[in-house]
Amino acid sequence: MARRRKETGLGTLLLIGGLLVARMACASEYRGQITSGGLPVPGATVIATHAAKTLSTVSDGAGIYRFADLVDGAWHVRVEMLGFATAEADVAIAPSLPPGKWELTMLPLDQMLTLTKTKTIVATAPATSIATASKPSAAKANAAPSTDNPKPPEEESPRPSDGLLVNGSTNNAATSKYSLDQAFGNSRSGTKSLYTGGLAFVIDNSALDARPYSLSGLASPKNAYNRFTGIATLGGPIKIPHLLRHGPTFFLAYEWTRDRIAANQAGLVPTAAERTGDLSG
Repeated sequence: MARRRKETGLGTLLLIGGLLVARMACASEYRGQITSGGLPVPGATVIATHAAKTLSTVSDGAGIYRFADLVDGAWHVRVEMLGFATAEADVAIAPSLPPGKWELTMLPLDQMLTLTKTKTIVATAPATSIATASKPSAAKANAAPSTDNPKPPEEESPRPSDGLLVNGSTNNAATSKYSLDQAFGNSRSGTKSLYTGGLAFVIDNSALDARPYSLSGLASPKNAYNRFTGIATLGGPIKIPHLLRHGPTFFLAYEWTRDRIAANQAGLVPTAAERTGDLSG
């Protein structure tokens, strides 16, 4: 009795193993590559359909796709990629099936634009329905208006109407509430005469100088000097009321200098004999 039970259990295990082997023998791997113009197409969707079973995968960076185990038999394979025409064919899956090769063709520009417009309309349709649903009813529309003050429109930034701004000039075209008088440099229209002047003093003295360098090693005295220079300037437009309103511009300058210089000069002094006329030496 025990031996019969062992034989029955062993037969059951062998039957299950045979069914598994048969199941594995009926499934095969299917792979292939998707290209366009000889170049791989990554990101393409590959859909395989057999009876009521549908499997899908995506091609990698080299355009290669792979199904690990497809039941042997007739499968309908479809390759889809945005911007390309859909490619499909019936493939008989078998253990000795060579890798599939798919060549996609790019869609014309008008078809791409049509697909883009269609997807845009489909995407915006729910938003339109939501806006319609959120539209206030007629009772709310006839209700009393709100007492809140409306928000004033934002003030646009002032911009020059002529667009001409020269370096050194002032011109905001009077478009701003903070208007400025037009001007260029020191010229101001409608203003009084502008006069400018200046005073300058230059003082130089030998007390601040260093001792001169002597090549012979003997101490050389400094040249004593004292120098004072003064400068005065005045300029502006010439305007005489009721006589000369737009006269020329004048400019006056005066400079004076006061110098006191004591120069040292070295030389040979004649001896006593030379002073008496004896030049024999």
